[in-house]
Amino acid sequence: MQLPPSKWAAALQQAYAQARMPTIHNASQSPRAAKSGDTTLSRTVVRIVVELFAALTPYLILAWVIVAFDATLPFGIALSAILVARFFFAVLDRISATLVWVFGGRANSINWWLRFLRQNNLPTHRAVPRDSIDNYLYRIQNDTTMSTDVRLSAKEIATLLESEDIGMLTRIRRRAAAQAALEQHAHGSKSDSSSH
Repeated sequence: MQLPPSKWAAALQQAYAQARMPTIHNASQSPRAAKSGDTTLSRTVVRIVVELFAALTPYLILAWVIVAFDATLPFGIALSAILVARFFFAVLDRISATLVWVFGGRANSINWWLRFLRQNNLPTHRAVPRDSIDNYLYRIQNDTTMSTDVRLSAKEIATLLESEDIGMLTRIRRRAAAQAALEQHAHGSKSDSSSH
């Protein structure tokens, strides 16, 4: 906290270089395996430190700027106030997103997925009754009797559902909406459809 931001990276690197990682002794491990395990652990620690530093850097810089304008304010208090404010606004954003989802967002998402399924001519039956959206898409992708366009559309939907560029809660909501759209689009199984 006593160093300017320009020296933080060097200080962190020096502190990490001087740190000693605990060695895990295992009689069943060969020296080569133990060395490999230590390397993996070291890389994991480095990655965590770098990601934590990257996430905190904007807040550290902002706190440093505030302290630069008001020397009477301790750096720790400035940083704590910024982090508390960030948490407060994150909670408000989450509440707002939940309300939007409940009052219209869910219905809009289901309609979007339903239009996608229909416009790309995905089957209106499921090979297995009550199949999940994942199994439904997997079966289409591996069904050689389906057209290439339909199989590619199924793959595109599966990719959208498995995207890691969104938060966990958003991913859960997206998957639930896609499943609800499937329930409207595909009724029962192939045998059920043919019996009617």
